[in-house]
Amino acid sequence: MNENRTSEGSRLWRELWDGKWTVAEARTDEGHRTLVLRRPKPGASNKITDRERLALAMTARGLPLKHVAIDLGTSLPTACEIVKRALRKLGLSTRLDIAQWQLLDERDAQPNGTESETRHVA
Repeated sequence: MNENRTSEGSRLWRELWDGKWTVAEARTDEGHRTLVLRRPKPGASNKITDRERLALAMTARGLPLKHVAIDLGTSLPTACEIVKRALRKLGLSTRLDIAQWQLLDERDAQPNGTESETRHVA
């Protein structure tokens, strides 16, 4: 039994390293912090444009969307759509997810799974 858990853990680490999962922080019902592994939603394409990548990088640094719009030379609603489209493609939903994806992206380990799945890591 312990061998199966070790094997599964090794597999998950390999898949995480290969970019098939993203790591996000979550809170349990009791308020405890935990790490969650997520795969992008079904049909999500991880091929984002350079503009989407730039918008996510600025968002990951904590810049407000107004600043993202100014830097992209676009309107605020367009900047919002660029960020939303990139989030959909990557299966992400929060600024924390974006920051964690950015770290993975910098290591060329982009999330590229095809299933929508979440796993809690102890």
